Amino acid sequence: MKNIMAKISSISCLLAVSMASFSDQIKVANNDWAPYNTVDGTGLVDKIVKEAFALVGHDVVYVILPWKRAYLSVMVGDADITYPWSYTEERVAEITYNKSPLIAHRSIFWYKKGTDFSWQEYGDLAKYSIGGKLGSADTAALEKIGIRVDSVKDEMTNLKKLLAGRIDIFPMNEVVGNQVIKQNLNADEQAQLVTYQDKPLVETPMHGVFTMNERGKKLSADFERGLQILIENGRYDEILFSGK
Repeated sequence: MKNIMAKISSISCLLAVSMASFSDQIKVANNDWAPYNTVDGTGLVDKIVKEAFALVGHDVVYVILPWKRAYLSVMVGDADITYPWSYTEERVAEITYNKSPLIAHRSIFWYKKGTDFSWQEYGDLAKYSIGGKLGSADTAALEKIGIRVDSVKDEMTNLKKLLAGRIDIFPMNEVVGNQVIKQNLNADEQAQLVTYQDKPLVETPMHGVFTMNERGKKLSADFERGLQILIENGRYDEILFSGK
């Protein structure tokens, strides 16, 4: 009888652990923005998010969606978190931001050598044909002030258009841009590109965003606790700056 009761108790514990693990599973709506995000969840920010959640008892699973759909899936509660996103007045009315930024997004303009490009004010950009990325903070910043942007789905498409002379300039995160160029362009193509690094188009903190409900608020608070542990013990810097 004691053996039977022990087995029942053991099974009950296993079921409790299984149910707890299932209830603690975080659904991440993700897309590719290497080296920060990758579709297999191994990007720099992916690691930070995964480890921060693990420290407070949560596992993560990924669903890969276009950026706009990823955001909408969190907004309606089909997913728990998407990242990284900049702060806007429109978004703060729709979703819950975590408190501390995950990264600082610094976007600069990329263009071909020989292009007579310089700018100090937004009005200076009107004479150029500008490429953009659908759903990006850069594109939103330009469109908000009335500048026309020819948007496509990813950075590589913009680079091809730039090299072919179909656009004059396009903004791209400095870290992401160097990664995309290094991995996808040959030496001759790389030699054709320069950047205007002295004046960023956008320089803003980027956060994780959660569903605006009680679960979202709780997960945001949990995530913030885990993130602060990573920052304080040095693991955040280790991931972001050494890639380990």
